[in-house]
Amino acid sequence: MNTSIDKISLIFPIVCISFTTGSLLSGFLFNSFDRHLCTIILVFLMGLSVALTPHSTNMYFLYSMAVLKGFSSGAYNNAQVVWIINIWKEKSGPFLQALQFCVSIGSFITPLMNKPFLIDCPINAYIGIDDNSSTIEKSIENSTEFHFNISTGFNYSGN
Repeated sequence: MNTSIDKISLIFPIVCISFTTGSLLSGFLFNSFDRHLCTIILVFLMGLSVALTPHSTNMYFLYSMAVLKGFSSGAYNNAQVVWIINIWKEKSGPFLQALQFCVSIGSFITPLMNKPFLIDCPINAYIGIDDNSSTIEKSIENSTEFHFNISTGFNYSGN
């Protein structure tokens, strides 16, 4: 895919909007259909979207996989929380905290795992700094923090 940063960056709001939509519609979905069956389908759809995303041949297919991942992730997130509350009732607090703690650990570790697979390219290639920019802007180099922010942003948009 020969694309620009502007077009590829649309993935983030697409995932966020579809995650929110999945979260909002999951209540109606779970009231209308069996929650167990819906959860199985949602997990399958998440796996399918993750498996097909690297094989995207055009931007529309990539965007559709982002919508599928976001919607199914949002609905599945609600299913997890509802199940924890149904199982442990008023004692569910520590279990909900443990769930969010695990999500936080995963969001922290993922960018660190991705770093070795990213190309070493100065950040100014990503943000469009030209040679006439100030020395402060030019001093920004490719760093783990930059990749951490990108990867974590994607993780939070999908969780």
